[in-house]
Amino acid sequence: MIGIFVFLAGITMGSFFHLVGERLPLKRSILFPRSHCTACKQPLSLHEMIPLVSYALLRGTCKHCGTRLPMLYPLIELLSGSLFLLMYRIAGISFEGLFSCDSL
Repeated sequence: MIGIFVFLAGITMGSFFHLVGERLPLKRSILFPRSHCTACKQPLSLHEMIPLVSYALLRGTCKHCGTRLPMLYPLIELLSGSLFLLMYRIAGISFEGLFSCDSL
């Protein structure tokens, strides 16, 4: 059960990491504006921002304009969730486990 929670935390952090990776190089705020479709600029609702799930439910397209969303979004989320789960399996839940990435 803890592994599921760790994976969910990982995909959520992966979504955030992607947002930061897109916005910081452009010197844009990571808080404002809210996440939006890059094509039609329509802000995403909360249920459109659920990592992996919303991409699958929307079939990889924008709910508002139908533009195809890049596959990079779910790939980063899945990779991040998998790495979080891997680190949990290697180091467990511990303070040391947070900083044991160099042991991979």
